[in-house]
Amino acid sequence: GAILFKENNTTYKAVKLLDIAFKSGESEIQPQEGKGVEIRIPVPKGYEYCEEFLICHRHGGIDDYETFVVAPVDGYLIFTATKFSEFEIYAKATLSIKTLPAKLSYAYKEALDISGLALIITDDGGNTVEVTDTSKMKVTGYDPKKVGTQTINVEYEGLKADFNVTVEYTWWQWIIRILLLGFLWY
Repeated sequence: GAILFKENNTTYKAVKLLDIAFKSGESEIQPQEGKGVEIRIPVPKGYEYCEEFLICHRHGGIDDYETFVVAPVDGYLIFTATKFSEFEIYAKATLSIKTLPAKLSYAYKEALDISGLALIITDDGGNTVEVTDTSKMKVTGYDPKKVGTQTINVEYEGLKADFNVTVEYTWWQWIIRILLLGFLWY
């Protein structure tokens, strides 16, 4: 699957993982405590037109990290870090629908079925990842008792897209409504 990262209401897709380490013999060389070191990373291939990248600097733990939003300068991502370690480079990502669900018309009170729904995650470099596992998609906005067109919202790892379905009465539901609610004739 796609590796996504959410920061300040923007979702980013992983582009490259770098592990920057310098060793002298067996010991790892780190910048002096409290000192920053300028790091220059070439812009990853295929991402030359991206206006910004999110760089996540891991400090060992999954929740122990800092992030920088960096705009490329002359083909390089330049930022200051206080440690040499793992740097994950992310580009902004968007979600769109590749294939609509097989079923888009529903009878009144019928349950929503999103089988066949396929999503595409596209990052700023134009790279795409297809998502077809509907169990990982969060779907909201469907009301089986509301007749008409409804906008269904799909969320995947913080990215959002939507599509429309219609809910209508079947012929036999109309007959029941007319018999039960004779006043419709007036």
